[in-house]
Amino acid sequence: MNVVSFLTDIESLLLRNNTSTATYDVSASLNKRVQRFYKGTSGMYSRLPVIDDLYPCVFVEMDNKEEDWSQIGTSARRNMEIRFDIIPVVQYGMGATTDETTGRELSNLECIQLSQNIENLLRNKITLSQTSVQWSMVESTDYSSTLNEESTYNSMALLHCKAHVLST
Repeated sequence: MNVVSFLTDIESLLLRNNTSTATYDVSASLNKRVQRFYKGTSGMYSRLPVIDDLYPCVFVEMDNKEEDWSQIGTSARRNMEIRFDIIPVVQYGMGATTDETTGRELSNLECIQLSQNIENLLRNKITLSQTSVQWSMVESTDYSSTLNEESTYNSMALLHCKAHVLST
């Protein structure tokens, strides 16, 4: 299993479902469609500056993988467990609302909606549209995380995910 391909496939799944005609539209009920998808290693969301025009955005980050080599002699295939995070980020500044409080609230509510849309997609695509993935799940969602930026309008969620892969 090529981990870069794994991340690219998840990014493609999200991108394909970022249209109003998708059954599980990741941008459903948002004021603005997701503008950009990024992929990389854990914590990338805090190191990559994103300009205001590219919000909302979604990061797909590789956390870790564990390989089980115990069956390799009998079947030449091994079980892998891949942990990855999906991080939706929303930013509405002063231009979007009339005051600071409303701007923060709008960002928070949009972030919750975006993360729920992504969860619904992943729940209904448990193989992540990949033949080697046997199942995947969102283990937990953390809404208390913050970006390492000065803007008080950034809202984000961390969807902690796990996939079970049968690999050669």
